[in-house]
Parts: sequence; C-alpha cells; structure tokens
Amino acid sequence: MPRSEPPLLSLVVACYSVARYVPELIASLEAQLTDEVEVVVVDDGSTDATPSILRDWAAATRHRVTVIEQANSGVAAARNAGLDVAAGEWVSFPDGDDVLGPDYLREVTGYLRSRDAQSVRLVAANIVVLDDASGRVAAIHPLRAKFARGRRAIRLADEPNAIQLHTNSAFVRRDDLVTAGHRFDPRIRPSFEDAALLAQVLLDDADPKLAVLPEARYHYRQRSDQSSLVASGWAKAEKYDDELRYGYLPLVDRALAAGKVPAWLQNLLLYELGWFFKKDAENHSETARITPEQTATFFELAAQVLRGVDVEQIPRYGVYPLANEIRTAFVALKGELPERPTVRVWSRDTEQRLTRVTYYSAPGRGSVDGIAFRVDGSLVEPVHAKSRTVRYLGREVLRELIVWLPGTGEVTASLDGEALRVITGSTEGVLRSFSPHGSLLHQLKDAVKVAWGLLRHDRTALLRVLVRADLAVLSKGHGATWVGKVARMLRPRYRDAWLLMDRDDQAHDNAEHLYRYLRQHRPDINAWFVIKRGSQDWERLAAEGFRLVPYGTLEHVLAAAQTRELVSSQIDHYVVSPPVTFWLRPLPWRFTWLQHGVTKDDLSRWVNPKPVSTVLTVTPQETASIVDDGTPYVWTRREVAHTGFPRHDALVAKAAAVPEEARTDVVLMPTWRGNLLDGDGSGNTRTIREGFWESDFVVNWLGLLASPALKEAADAAGLNIVFMPHPNMTPHLDPARLPEYVRLATYEDDDFQDVVAHASHVVTDYSSNAFEAALVNRPVLYFQFDHDEFFNGEHAYRKGYFDYASDGFGPVTQSLAETEQALVTMIRQGRGPAEPYATRIRETFTLPDGRACERVVEAIVAHRNPLDARRDPKNG
Repeated sequence: MPRSEPPLLSLVVACYSVARYVPELIASLEAQLTDEVEVVVVDDGSTDATPSILRDWAAATRHRVTVIEQANSGVAAARNAGLDVAAGEWVSFPDGDDVLGPDYLREVTGYLRSRDAQSVRLVAANIVVLDDASGRVAAIHPLRAKFARGRRAIRLADEPNAIQLHTNSAFVRRDDLVTAGHRFDPRIRPSFEDAALLAQVLLDDADPKLAVLPEARYHYRQRSDQSSLVASGWAKAEKYDDELRYGYLPLVDRALAAGKVPAWLQNLLLYELGWFFKKDAENHSETARITPEQTATFFELAAQVLRGVDVEQIPRYGVYPLANEIRTAFVALKGELPERPTVRVWSRDTEQRLTRVTYYSAPGRGSVDGIAFRVDGSLVEPVHAKSRTVRYLGREVLRELIVWLPGTGEVTASLDGEALRVITGSTEGVLRSFSPHGSLLHQLKDAVKVAWGLLRHDRTALLRVLVRADLAVLSKGHGATWVGKVARMLRPRYRDAWLLMDRDDQAHDNAEHLYRYLRQHRPDINAWFVIKRGSQDWERLAAEGFRLVPYGTLEHVLAAAQTRELVSSQIDHYVVSPPVTFWLRPLPWRFTWLQHGVTKDDLSRWVNPKPVSTVLTVTPQETASIVDDGTPYVWTRREVAHTGFPRHDALVAKAAAVPEEARTDVVLMPTWRGNLLDGDGSGNTRTIREGFWESDFVVNWLGLLASPALKEAADAAGLNIVFMPHPNMTPHLDPARLPEYVRLATYEDDDFQDVVAHASHVVTDYSSNAFEAALVNRPVLYFQFDHDEFFNGEHAYRKGYFDYASDGFGPVTQSLAETEQALVTMIRQGRGPAEPYATRIRETFTLPDGRACERVVEAIVAHRNPLDARRDPKNG
C-alpha cells in the first residue's frame, strides 16, 4: 500500500513508564508491520527511559510510527490523543507492556480486508496470558471460551456470553467512534474505560455481531510485581465509586432508555460486578482495605447497576464460573430474594446417618425460620443448625442457614404447608457448561465441536474438561474403590490407616504429638506419619520408631488409597488434597484439622472450602467464634470439638518441670508476612520477594533485637535474648545480621516447647504462639508496628473476634520505642503474668488437664459413629 493512502489499521499505544517492557512490544511489531498498518504511540509523562526508547524507534524504523508526548493525564486521555491523529480505517489500542504474537497482524489484517468483516461491529483477537516471571504463555484468560469454536462471527443475541472487554485486543472502525463521538472517558478509573467504550459501540447496533480470531494471539503480560492498572486497582478508592458511577451506570441508563438492557450487556455487568465479590472471597485481597464509606458507596451504586439485570438472567449467566452464593447475593441486592428459599442438599454422611442441607435468606433471619423438613416422608428435627453470616466488601449480604438432618434418604421441605424446591448439589455438568441446548444429542454434538476447538486453541481448558469427565464419568464416582483394591493387594499394612502429618517437610506439631499418643495408648489404631524423606525430622522420627510414609511418593499413594482418617495440624491444599490423590475420587478418608494455632482471626475465606470433617479447638471463645450463629464459618457444632491441642499435653508437663529461676530467655517470635514471601501452593517452600531486607518487618524486629535498652535490662536480670521467627521466614534470615548476643532458634533445630518452657517473657506480633506462652503462664508482649497493614488482606486471614487490647495476654505496642520501654518494664516486674492478664489466661484455658490427646481421639472416632451411638466430647 502506498504511503499516500490511509492505512487499513491504526494501532494506538498508550505508554507510561514501561521502559522495562516496551522493547519487547517494539520487537514484536517490527517483525510483522506492513504499509497498511500505522502505529501511534503516546507517552503519558513517563518517568523512566520510555520516551527516549520510543523516539529512537521512530527515528530508526521504516514503518509508519508516530510518537506523541504529553504530560501525565491517564490512559484514557493518552488513547484519546492517539485516536485524534490515527488515520486507519480500523483502530486498536495495544498496551505498552504487552506483546503481539507471531503472525498477529497478518491474521487480523487478513480478516479486516475480507467481506466477512463488513457485517461485524467488533473484531476480537485471542488474549493469552504472558507470565512476567517465567516468560511462559498460557491460554487461561477468563474470556477465552468464545474462541473455542474457531474463527467466526457471533451474533450476540444468540451467544450473549461472548462479551469483549479489552480494546488492547479489539478492533473497531474509526468512523464508528468519530461519528458517534465515542471517546475513552477519563473519569472511569482505575479500569473499565476500554470496556465502556466497546459497549457503547455495540449499543449503537440493535443486533450487533462480534468476530473472533483465535489464531491472532495477543500476549497480555501478567506483571509479577502486580503493578498493572488492573492488578493495583483493587487498592484504589475509585474502584468502588468512579468505575461504577461513570462506567457501568451510563451503559445501564442508555440501554434502559432504549427499552431494555440486552442480555450480552447484562452478562458484561454481572461479569464485572462478580469480580468484586470473587476478589473479596480470596485469602489475600486488597478489598480488605475497603472503608465503611467506600462500602456504602459501592453497594449503593451496585444496586443501581443491577436495575439493568433481569433476575432471570442471574442463574443463566455463563461467561465465567460464578459461585451460587454470589449469584444469590446479586438477587438479594436487587431486593428480589424469594421469601420461599430453594433448599440445597449438599452431602450425606452414611456412617453418622446425617444429611447436610443449606439455604439462603435475607440478613438477620434466624436459624430455621419455620421450615419443616422430612426425610423419606418422616418429619424430622435438625440435629445441628446455624445461621452463617455471608459478608462481602464489608457488608452482610446474606444469611446461609446450615442444617444437619437425621437420616440419609430423600429430603423434602415445606414452609407454611407449601412445598419448597429441593435440589441436590450443583446442577451444572461438564456438557451443560458448554452447551445451551437441552437435549443430550445436541449437547454431545456441541461437546465434540468444543473439544476440537479447545484442542486447537485452548489445551489447558481441554485438560480440565477431560479431568472432570474422567472423575465424573470414567471412574463413575468409584475411583477410590478400585485404586483401594489394588493398594490393599500391594500394601495390606495400610488398611484402614490413620495418616497423620504436620507440614510436608517438618513435624514438631499437633500431629506428631497425637501420633506418639496413639502408638503408646491406642495400638489398635493403624497409625502412620507422613513427611518428606530427607527432611530434617525424618531421621529423628525414624530413630524414635515412627512408622513413616514418604510424602508425595508411590508409597504415599498406596497408603492414601486405604486411609480411614487423614489428620493434620495444617490445612493447606497440599495437605487436604495431596498430589498423590488425583485418582482418589471420592476421597476415602475423613479429614481432621488439628489446627496449628488457636484460631483468633477470621480464617473463613481460607478454610470454608476445605473438605473438613472435624475441627479441634482450645478455648470456649474460639469455639463460639466458629460455631455460633452470625459467624462466618460453614461449620456447626457437629464439625467442631473443644478438646485442646495434642501438643499442649506435653507443653504443660514440660513447663511445669522448669522452675522459675531456669526461665532465662526473652524470646522474640514474630509470625510471617504474606506480602514478603511467594509460594506456589505445592508445598511449604517459599521465596522472598524483592525488598525483603528493607521491609518494615525486618527493620523493626532487627531494631528490637539490637536495642541497647533491652540488652541492658536482660543482662541485669540474668536473661538471654532468643529470636525464633516463623518457619516460613527462617530460611531467608541471615544469622550474620543478628547481634552477636542473640541466639537464633529455629523450628528445625530447636524444640519449640522447650523454648517456650524456658522463656521468661515472649514477644510476638499476631502469632498464636502467644496462646502457647499464656497457657503456661509466660508474660506476653504484642509488637504490632504494622497493625493496619497486616489486616488489609495480604495475609491468609482478616481480623476476627479476638481483640489484642481487650482479650490479649499482655500489652500491645505499635512503635519500636514503645516496645522497648514496655519490655524493659516487664523484665523488671518479674517472670509471671501481671493483672489483668493473669485473669484472662484463667478464663481462656479451661482444659489444661493433660488429656487433650484422649479427647481428640474420642472426637475423631465419634464422627464415624451413628448419631444415636455417639458420645459427644464437644462441650467437655
């Protein structure tokens, strides 16, 4: 194409401080630019070398490249500036930190020149995710499903799930933007300005079509430092206000003014709103920072947005998986939650002869609300029931009523004499999630089409489909049965085993202590201990006579297939669903969570989805925070047993054997920080992030260890200073950075209980180790320099019932100077808890009798017994 003719396509690239990334984008452009494509790059006031890199490229290239520089005004203004000078028939807006896949422009321009392009409003390329850390590219973008059936034009009225949100991989006619006056709205922050623009373009057409090009792959960079606008947006106030006010609402208002919001736009709104709730449901989420004012604004705007969503569309939504709970929350926010709930049967316990059912109601409702339940036609009373508070983004949006009914037969329910709808589990199967048709024949045809498309364009998704199909169909729910039969022939010694484990690479916790008790007092139980071969504790335990199973090996598979009880102090994914259990569906065991520490904060987002049969607690307050009405946990008194921790039996005995004059160590034992470490979830190994040594965590704790005032007070009292950080932090601490008089204690080389028993004082931050110290009457100090940041969602839990100032076992300090002074004062006062802390300790620990292991075994066995034959240890 001669340079005098307008280009077919203009690529408008907004750049802000992407010097690290933009050379890779430039290289991908240079490899495939032609005369029919122009590039307009707008530098939006970058503070790094981005402008000079762009100028050098424009000067050196033979292609159509224009560079515009402006003061920092935001991505919307930068794109608008580029759009003003773009000359192409079509326009797209790649991001400066992304990369165009090979043949991207050839695939795109080939389609744009075709006759097929004349009938569509938008053209979408296939976004694949480029992992910044590894360089790997994967087809895992949430909106990839529309590419599974190959290159085609989609009528959105027929396929309303095929939404397009990103202008970086979309192509729109420039005249469609100019004629209608569509611009990127700079008020929409921190994101969604591109989705709003595309939605406005589609609303210009009464029957819009979207073309999808699966072979044109746009490499969307997922930054490892989470610095992109999308990743960092959750911490910004505008996310909960401006994005909805100026982004979502104008679309709703425009569509309603025309008569009705089309189904594709309803799906787009549900997709966007769904991410707020999905994000807040994560263990680590910056939505925890949301203020009460932001909460109020968000829900007010969200209710207005949901005016444009039909209540019937919410269950039909299928763009991306969305939990039934979130869908129900949307219905509640619309004010259309039915007075007559749908009852869902989730599980049946054939050994205890119990059935678990749940249903949702509006906030503030009671536990059962007059619903009558029948099992096999007989009227029954709930054995256990609770009302769980469902909170999102700082507000209660639902109550989930959780009920355990006697019997395992057919469940029916009625309210005021009228039958309620009762369903079992999830009604969505593998085929249904990919096919809109009702008949099996049409579903099978669609499945073949989808499988072929996934094989060509999205093999990651195909693998997941096959796994689901295998587990659901091939094994027919009996995978554990036939694997177990093989295992019993090869390893009969594991029959009906109890597998106990702490961490995959470390013991010294509740499981080790319980195993020791079982071998000494319950030889009738076939107990085994799981740990990695080669770990430091392997040799120690083997020398003691522990029967060990190496974690993650074939031996582990053979043992797991015959396991009756899986018992652990940990509840990480690698424990409750170890990789060796791929074929064990349904899982043959019940899982008992011994806990690693006393639950004092809100762990519900982390632990609620776990397959737990029994949870053990230490204090009455802890138990109430889990099982009472209005708490966020899914567990009732059926699952929770107040027993004490197995390790506490030994700790109480050890501490009693150490006289006061032998308690000579001031022990500093902080917990870890999720924002300083990375892990892949496959085990307990983690790596430190950049900036670890300069972090407030390191500066404050090393500052306390090096305090001259602390050293002087300890010397005067004849005390030592010991540093025992969380085991996740220990591998990354350099002992050379510690003062020479400080002893570094580790969970690998030292017995934690010996350390606590010999402690004169314990200093921690948020660690449940304070409970261990208080149990044996060791004075505690809480050093919480980062209190506000710690509960902002970056750790695995959020603030719960426990208030450190009013419930804690010692003073709470928030600065280094305050901590030094408080600790020096405590050292001078002596080696026992002062008031009011001594009274709090007595009221908290009601079972310090050395019989926790006995009660734990009783609780585990009880959950195998039929209800009428059970002995309930939970209130002991």
